[in-house]
Amino acid sequence: MPKLIELAPELPQAVSRLGCLAIILSLYRYKWLLSKLAGDGFRWKAFAFYLGTVVAVPYVWFFSSDWTNPQMTEAYKWAGTPIAVLTVPAISFVIDELRKNESRKCRRIRVVAEIVFGVPIWCFIWGLIAVFFLEWIWI
Repeated sequence: MPKLIELAPELPQAVSRLGCLAIILSLYRYKWLLSKLAGDGFRWKAFAFYLGTVVAVPYVWFFSSDWTNPQMTEAYKWAGTPIAVLTVPAISFVIDELRKNESRKCRRIRVVAEIVFGVPIWCFIWGLIAVFFLEWIWI
């Protein structure tokens, strides 16, 4: 039986990063659609959004370039990359639900800031956590 590492795609870093960015943008679009279609039912929207996040996990695994990296532990390969990619959209969903009266202009600016600044900063912080506290990555 072939090992998982033998089945993993050999994606260039640019393809991997663009794929993960596409997943993040898709989750933001999904969040926007839920806010338009679902009304005020927070529980239903939360369930639908987090179900969408769970569905995104295999796509994150597909676009991950960590499968063939010998410095990553199995725990990081399976859990670390999805945490790095999906945390900011998940937190953004909660913020949107808590700030219902936020103007469209403020929300748009916040979403762009989350994607441009929040995602890279979170990935850096998560990398530090994975290296120094969880020891999922060795250098």
